[in-house]
Amino acid sequence: MQPRRLCWPAGLMSGYPTIKILKKGQAVDYEGSRTQEEIVAKVREVSQPDWTPPPEVMFVLTKEKFDEVVNDADSILVELYVPWCGYCKKFASEYNKAAKEHSKFSPPIPPAKVDTTTETDLAKRFDVSGYPTLKIFRKGRPFDYNSP
Repeated sequence: MQPRRLCWPAGLMSGYPTIKILKKGQAVDYEGSRTQEEIVAKVREVSQPDWTPPPEVMFVLTKEKFDEVVNDADSILVELYVPWCGYCKKFASEYNKAAKEHSKFSPPIPPAKVDTTTETDLAKRFDVSGYPTLKIFRKGRPFDYNSP
């Protein structure tokens, strides 16, 4: 029980086995296969002096920028979440993977997220009653995201 008490409240891990590669105190998620060859290859890659993590593809929206970003996008997927929610924590890694895939679409569908503990006005505006909540915006018009 000791690892669970240490990792889950800190938001470090959402399930086991989880592999993190540490570089200069920063955790890098390992999402490859669980073979020795793949893990060693990734550790060698990350350990190179000139290696930097890939850029973040996720927009973090606040009420100040929300309308501008959403109205300027043809389509944008927005997650409204609270950081303490267990479902939100589990969903975060899957949403990040989907964000990477959607960035390859033509045209790309940018992903975004809103922390509704700090952006309470946005949660009220979109009648958020459960977490995580997904909305897709097309030219600024919100639609509930109901796909699996």
